[in-house]
Amino acid sequence: MPTVLGAALGKLLAAEFVPIQRLTDTLAQARAVSPATDDALRQILDTLLPYLPTTPLRNTRKLIEAYSDVQGRTRQAVPDEVQAQMQEWSRSATLKKAAGSLVHHQVQEGIVLADH
Repeated sequence: MPTVLGAALGKLLAAEFVPIQRLTDTLAQARAVSPATDDALRQILDTLLPYLPTTPLRNTRKLIEAYSDVQGRTRQAVPDEVQAQMQEWSRSATLKKAAGSLVHHQVQEGIVLADH
């Protein structure tokens, strides 16, 4: 039930009840264990990220980098809600590079997929 977990974590992080660093440390240990684990992590992050405020919380960049890593392994489309969040975050000086590169990569993937 990755989406239920993602929603719960998103709400806790948005309320700043749990520091993002704690989650990113755990994600680093779980990534690349298996394709099924990567897919579950992607689903969790797909659900979690839209819950976070547009004004970035501390260590949001690390969470975006973890998402980008998992996204690169699973090669799934980034949901519209996550794309919108990345667009917002790409306006922030601290997240411009991390969020912007994910948005740019998704656009390139869309162009490649559309060409085939």
